[in-house]
Amino acid sequence: MEHLKAIANLSKSLWADPQHAKRAQIETISALTLHNLDPELVLKKAAKALLKRSRTDSSKVNRHEMNHPLYRLSDEQRFIVSAMHHDNQQHWNYDALAWILDCSSDQVQSYLWSARSNLALYTDPKMPLFAYGPKKLGVNCPEYDSQAPWTQAFMDEQMDGQQKLFLQTHLTACSSCRKTLEHYRKLYYQVNEIIPTQQSADDEIIRIVKKTQEAMNPKPLTFLQTLKPFIKRWDIQVMIALLFIATLIHLL
Repeated sequence: MEHLKAIANLSKSLWADPQHAKRAQIETISALTLHNLDPELVLKKAAKALLKRSRTDSSKVNRHEMNHPLYRLSDEQRFIVSAMHHDNQQHWNYDALAWILDCSSDQVQSYLWSARSNLALYTDPKMPLFAYGPKKLGVNCPEYDSQAPWTQAFMDEQMDGQQKLFLQTHLTACSSCRKTLEHYRKLYYQVNEIIPTQQSADDEIIRIVKKTQEAMNPKPLTFLQTLKPFIKRWDIQVMIALLFIATLIHLL
């Protein structure tokens, strides 16, 4: 049920009203569970459906929470930043988010960086001033894209093995890049504190999913269970009684 927890966290970030967020979850998950899909596919389709719904009603639902920095972000930014924080990260990568948003992986990284920068500015006005890359790059330093920095991909665990190995080796020798990563790590965990999360999926939603799955995949009946509907019929009961009486007469 980990995918249900991830969906719950996305909903909490899209809508400030917990009852509205829960209702959106229930309606979306109930519809998808009927199709008997793989949990990860349910997560992707649910996320896409929730984001689509948020684009139509979140401005009205969240209008009383505009003092909260998260709900001042766009729907896309709230969705992405929620997906890439806490343990939601295990379900997502930039390509999957790009599929949901119908954009490129580079755009996802740009959305994410913009969202994190804005949230960090709320928690610490000085943070964005030093969260950018080093002023001078050494010969072996990775290129620092101010719209999608390598520090972000590194912390999000979105680098392939070769890139990660290069950076881990480079960081042991380059104090400037280490300082840049330390600054970003501080930004990352400050943003992490702003993103709503819950430890498990809602019990009501779990019950709905289980009931739907049981209805879609009923257990095979035993021989006695298949006889039960027939035994309840009055004509069958009369026949059994007559057979019982006939057997007694025969034995006597």
